[in-house]
Amino acid sequence: MEIAAIYTINGGKTMAKKKGKMTVSEAGHKGGSTTARKYGREFYVKIGRKGGQRVKDERRIAEKPYLKELYYIRSILRNRPQYCNDHEAIQLLEEAYLGGASLESIKDFTLNVKNWTNFRRGIHEFLAGDNDE
Repeated sequence: MEIAAIYTINGGKTMAKKKGKMTVSEAGHKGGSTTARKYGREFYVKIGRKGGQRVKDERRIAEKPYLKELYYIRSILRNRPQYCNDHEAIQLLEEAYLGGASLESIKDFTLNVKNWTNFRRGIHEFLAGDNDE
């Protein structure tokens, strides 16, 4: 592997390792350009949004460790063969947890619920005080 002098856009000179006929930096730029042509701007917007959401979720979990389990419980609800409002589901799960429900009881409830409407109704009944926990 040889070292080559590369001139940057602003005229600065850097050294880069060459693999074959192009530098690692050049290969990365070429790959990025190819991906942009193949998938378009929407692809980058989508993966950027996903990455941003992931970072946001990780920060929230660091502040509220119980959220990791609530995200898992929401994934159980998502795997039901019908509609699930992700944002509202997390809000309702957190309200139930902060309202005194154990993570285990929330998980058991979610495993036994048949659809989104029954999930919402059950959580709202719990929050209103119509529970046996």
